[in-house]
Amino acid sequence: MVCVIGQHRLSLSESVAISYLRVIALISIVACHLLQAMDNKWAWVLNIGVQVFFFISGFLYGHKDIQDWVHWYKYRFWKIYIPFVITAIVFIICYKVFTTTEVKFSNLISYITATQWFGGRVKGLGHLWFVTAILLCYLCTPILQVLRGVAYKVCFLLVLCSLYELLLVRYDVTLFMPFFVYSFGYLYSNLSKKKKWLFASAIGAVAVVVSCHITWEKVLVDGVENQLLHTFGGIAFSISALAFLTRVIEVKKCPRIIEVLDKYSYEVYLVHHPLILGTLSMMFVTKYYVLNIIMVLLITIVLAYWLKQLCRYYGHLQLQLTKKFCR
Repeated sequence: MVCVIGQHRLSLSESVAISYLRVIALISIVACHLLQAMDNKWAWVLNIGVQVFFFISGFLYGHKDIQDWVHWYKYRFWKIYIPFVITAIVFIICYKVFTTTEVKFSNLISYITATQWFGGRVKGLGHLWFVTAILLCYLCTPILQVLRGVAYKVCFLLVLCSLYELLLVRYDVTLFMPFFVYSFGYLYSNLSKKKKWLFASAIGAVAVVVSCHITWEKVLVDGVENQLLHTFGGIAFSISALAFLTRVIEVKKCPRIIEVLDKYSYEVYLVHHPLILGTLSMMFVTKYYVLNIIMVLLITIVLAYWLKQLCRYYGHLQLQLTKKFCR
């Protein structure tokens, strides 16, 4: 099913750069969890990949003029939700059958309804909070499209609000971060080149200052400095990487490996985490870390492929049923 969601204004170089950036973010997240399983503190630096994903999503939709919101929401929801709920159900069943992890019926319901972010998480599936967050971000997209004409003012307000909450109120901004990064990416894509440089400099300056003053003790704790580092660091990295790829080396084509990883990035994100952390982890099957990592990566690739094919079959079946009952 093809859903026309508006006129895309991304250049070829920008489109290719987004693919590279998405793959970099994916590698960062997987590497973060691998290092986390090995109790390596550098894991907590690499997890800016999640912020990069939010920025990419906002940046992409900021280049589109969406006319039919009903079709847009249906397409986005099913593309994100179906792989997510299949992954959650399969792993919850595996936890129930093969491990001693406590799994309640309420946990299953929380994942089916994508409300696990607010409670009902299962150990090993904590990374799926991203799905609920991105679905909620999509809800604010119509408002962002209306605000594109005043993108500069709204970006300025968003940055001020985030700094105010983090530095003065010192409030836990776990809920605020996805909306800030997604909205900033969306509005940033609609700024003029001069204003983009202005905001890129401001974001970069905050990221550098925080990086110079933060200690390992604060990086390892989910506090104010940690939130600042990952939120502004993720945005600064995204902007810098896009600028480098589009203006410095002017990428025009993706190698095959980048195309494949980009294509399966969402599925890899969904299935990798339980194989690395939690009671289904394969990181300690043998006494050799390298061998364990290779096994984890191979199984992740296979599961991601199967998940993609299963979702394609579901989409094809849904299309056939729609045609049958619409005759």
